[in-house]
Amino acid sequence: MLFQSKAQNNKEIDSLLNLLKTETVDTATIRYKIQISELLHRTYPDSALKFIDEAHITAKRNDIHSFDAKIMYSYGNIYAAINDYKKSIDFYLKSRMLGDSIYSSNPEDIINLEELANINNSIGVLYFTLNDYDNALKYYEESLSNIEEMYSIDSGYVKIENKISVINNIGGIYLQNNELDRSLEYFKKGLEVLEKN
Repeated sequence: MLFQSKAQNNKEIDSLLNLLKTETVDTATIRYKIQISELLHRTYPDSALKFIDEAHITAKRNDIHSFDAKIMYSYGNIYAAINDYKKSIDFYLKSRMLGDSIYSSNPEDIINLEELANINNSIGVLYFTLNDYDNALKYYEESLSNIEEMYSIDSGYVKIENKISVINNIGGIYLQNNELDRSLEYFKKGLEVLEKN
């Protein structure tokens, strides 16, 4: 399975690189470079950094701000992949701030809300890795709140596996803090969500 996903990533990267060769529209170029960076960040973080830097430079040069949150999130992913968690958290927080401002101007934007849920979960994961369980819990709860808000807008849009993952992350915090009853409550809640779907 790992081989298949790596081969699939390579195909996607090759396809995006081919599109980049002929693309003349800056917004499309930025989008492709962000996508390539996301596909590379775990296995080739240096190459991912090159592509996201290029996307960032193009966006700044052309005063295109619609990708700012995604660019900051990609930087966060790259630094998380190389275990520079503090730098990663800084970029995730910048992405979150930008995402919050986009969301506040359009609260029905379910795509942005999903991105906020992912950002908050990623911040929580890093705080958990740094043994900062209070902050991890704070961001996991924010992520769960984002997911539940998405569900209220369009229940068919929510990816159940993301909701279960966040619920289990919260259960893991309580388990780590030796709050076994609360931990069990969340693990059961995750199981209930799975069984309903």
